[in-house]
Amino acid sequence: MPGISLAIGGDELALELKDALKAYLAKDDRVGKIVDVGTDPDNPSSYVRVGIDVATLVQSGEVERAVVLCGSGTGVAMAAGKVPGVRAVLADNLLAAKAAVEIDNAPIIAMGGQVVGPGLAKQLLDVWLDARFDPDGEWAASSKELDAYEASRKEK
Repeated sequence: MPGISLAIGGDELALELKDALKAYLAKDDRVGKIVDVGTDPDNPSSYVRVGIDVATLVQSGEVERAVVLCGSGTGVAMAAGKVPGVRAVLADNLLAAKAAVEIDNAPIIAMGGQVVGPGLAKQLLDVWLDARFDPDGEWAASSKELDAYEASRKEK
């Protein structure tokens, strides 16, 4: 079975962590394609731009999941979550990384380059990559409730 497609991006406050995670993911058999959205140290992007660009790749179906990073992880998670139909969750502990997929059906996790070190970040990725959402499972109703709310907001 081919690996999943991922996007990864971060601002300049998370560049070192982004590069470490990209290298880690490139060696992982669970991962097929990796799209690096940046940032480029010579041409830095804001966390807002990174979050939106990465989430747009998920929204379009070009990638299945994504990792976004900024200093704290909160700003880039908010930016990614502004893209319609896309959910992004801050994951700074193992439960949050697992729940992001299994409970929240969120294809994007966010981490803070000034909060999470490379060791924990790799553990978070491992848990996240192994997690699956069950559309008929215990948490499916909550996911459908979020979908219905978002659809109702589009109608206004």
